[in-house]
Amino acid sequence: MKTLFGSAAINRKLPVNLAARLTIKADKRQRLQEKGFVEAEVHAILSAALHYFPHRERTRTTAAK
Repeated sequence: MKTLFGSAAINRKLPVNLAARLTIKADKRQRLQEKGFVEAEVHAILSAALHYFPHRERTRTTAAK
């Protein structure tokens, strides 16, 4: 709203920005999951690292890993 009314005020469609002092307070989002990895994710990441063969992939894929 601020951008819309601000643009209208700059282009002289409105005398002033009607939403200049408008604020909205939003609650913070709650985390649904703790930070870090769960055990299944850790297992998947580490087992993929064990089965890594550097010369069977494209160079870009190897660099990304």
